[in-house]
Amino acid sequence: MAKSIDDSTALLLSNLQSGEIEPERMWPADAVALAERGFISLNEEGQLCVTEKASRAIRRFEKEKKVSAATSEVRNVINEMLTEPGAVTQHRAVWNKVGRDAYERDTVLQALNNLKAEGLLENHRTSGNNFQVFWRRADDNVSTPMFETN
Repeated sequence: MAKSIDDSTALLLSNLQSGEIEPERMWPADAVALAERGFISLNEEGQLCVTEKASRAIRRFEKEKKVSAATSEVRNVINEMLTEPGAVTQHRAVWNKVGRDAYERDTVLQALNNLKAEGLLENHRTSGNNFQVFWRRADDNVSTPMFETN
């Protein structure tokens, strides 16, 4: 997986892409650091230019920021929704509560998975159907009903 960039690198790359900073006007240390990571290179005319790798790094950085912000909001919503022992919820209810206009479905799912990785949430399936995936607090014990087929 590609190495993440920090806020200052993202700002510098964005400014280079938008033309607010000309590559020739950068500090030499910044130019060397960006060149070592493959974010700038020399074009056919011998001028510094921003590479496609830099564009991908900025997109990835922006996505990580959105997921981070969504994780914070989803944590607050989960704390409101799952107050009683044994309470469960589906991702759609969380998405509606956070705001469907504020975040995309995948961003909310990534936030839920981040909270799962932190140990706050667990998946709870009542069947093999993907539409019956519930989320619960990791410290809650919810019994899964037994299903039989005829």
